[in-house]
Amino acid sequence: MMYLSTGRMNSTKDMKRPKRSQEHNQTPEEKNPNVRHTLYLVNILFLCFLTMAAIVTACFFFLRNRQLTTELSRTRNELDKMQGEDQTLFTSEQLKAQVDQASESAARAQKNSMLMQIQSSLESGNSTTSMLRELFSDELVVVSQGRYYFYPVISSLPKNSFEKGDFEQDAAGFLNYKGSDATISVKQGIDVSENNGDIDFDQVAQSGISYVMVCLGERDASGKITEDENALDNISAAAKAGLDVGAYFTSSPVSADEAMAEAEYVTGKLDKVKDSITMPVAVQIEVADNTDRTAKVTKADYTTNLISLCDAIEAKGYTPAVFGSLAAFTMRTDLTRIEDIDKWVQDLSNNLYFPYEFTMWQYSNAGQIQGINGDVDLNLEVTHSGNSGKENS
Repeated sequence: MMYLSTGRMNSTKDMKRPKRSQEHNQTPEEKNPNVRHTLYLVNILFLCFLTMAAIVTACFFFLRNRQLTTELSRTRNELDKMQGEDQTLFTSEQLKAQVDQASESAARAQKNSMLMQIQSSLESGNSTTSMLRELFSDELVVVSQGRYYFYPVISSLPKNSFEKGDFEQDAAGFLNYKGSDATISVKQGIDVSENNGDIDFDQVAQSGISYVMVCLGERDASGKITEDENALDNISAAAKAGLDVGAYFTSSPVSADEAMAEAEYVTGKLDKVKDSITMPVAVQIEVADNTDRTAKVTKADYTTNLISLCDAIEAKGYTPAVFGSLAAFTMRTDLTRIEDIDKWVQDLSNNLYFPYEFTMWQYSNAGQIQGINGDVDLNLEVTHSGNSGKENS
């Protein structure tokens, strides 16, 4: 009984098991029809996105290709214009060769032009110095001891306003201003030393001379200070004749102590005739050759000594000045440091080459003046009204 009962129970379980297995194997779509619809829509949207992306990409490449085509066309047009009628394209090597050839041609043209200028200048009778100054108009061409030096014009320094032809020499040998600036006035002067012998300053005053610069002495090649034997007599006699009087000393110190010794000598001499001094007291500077005792003094030290000497002269109540050639000013001094000191320039020509401000100009060493036997140095004081003796632009 128990066996049969168990058999029926198993049979019943076997009949119910297939129904439960069928329900268990159903897919989500079969269980829920909405899921299948949702997946369908997602697939449709994804395909639409891919389609739009493909369309955008195609449009981008189409527009980019069109832009590149336009740029290429423009570049070709520019190349066509650059190539000209030859329609020749150059490699980088060929282009470099073309540039080198053009440079060589330009150099040859410039050289030929300069040679023509040199030839023309020499044929017109100009000196080598004048020719070089015409060719190198933006620089200062300085001649010293048979050599030529080139210096840039210092832009920071005030320039004089004179041009070529502003000065003209008259029949008596005096240089006069003929320029258009009505504010410019000049005074004729001379500088003298014991080498001029005995001078009749009354006759000098009657010859059109207004002032005299008298030599006080020099420091010689050995370093010794030597006095001009006629210095005090010349100063007194010139002042008595009604002439304005100044003085100068040829300086060559190699140290600050020597500069102070020169100052003491100069002011000591002048203090004996101080009331007669109405013009500047100048320190003459010169270019040193290789054997000169000052040859190894640097430009900076030389300028420092010069300034110390001028300061000592000014401290004694005199107006200091520096006297020298263009070569001396440019080769021996730092002009930017002596800008405020009056300058007396030596240039033995009718056309002053010195570009900066100055107060006096020694323009001749072969003047003929009544009361003086032989040649004498001629000078010009240049005054711009409104300034204290200093001409400027």
